[in-house]
Amino acid sequence: MALYLAREGFSARAIFTAALVGSAIGAPVIMLASGRLNERFERRYLILAGAAMASMGLLLVIVATVAWHSLVALSVAQILVSSGFYLWLFNMYTYTAVAYPTRIRSVATGWTDGFGHIGSMLSPLIVGTLFTATSGVGYLGFFAYVIIPGALVPALLLVRFGVNQRAAPLEALTGV
Repeated sequence: MALYLAREGFSARAIFTAALVGSAIGAPVIMLASGRLNERFERRYLILAGAAMASMGLLLVIVATVAWHSLVALSVAQILVSSGFYLWLFNMYTYTAVAYPTRIRSVATGWTDGFGHIGSMLSPLIVGTLFTATSGVGYLGFFAYVIIPGALVPALLLVRFGVNQRAAPLEALTGV
């Protein structure tokens, strides 16, 4: 993201300022709100809302950089991105911890960790290729890769196939 913003003409100071504003406002607000939202709303929908919010923020980054080239707009976009990621990831973590028994969760953690390491090796190659290949059209490949398979597809799959957890006791969710 920093490389993209630098190529669009933002200074290092502006990039770090927008990131700081986004993290300083977005993260604390969502973290405080998430603790209150979890049992009032189904976590699957909070995960989808977070993925959608982060995706809207990333789309706003494009608008903020290309159309307006404004630090204020970039800061608002970063607040949305930060808020969305924290809403999504905080609820994803609590969703998976509650949804599955400890034995299954520990095996899944090992598999997830392995796939995560493979993904962390391959993803930069994919992102770098998409970033370079779509430079002539506003780096849309980079944004599409982050938004679609990175945020929206997992959230939509979880909404469709995930376990409903709202106000359910742990024993009912895990079948124990």
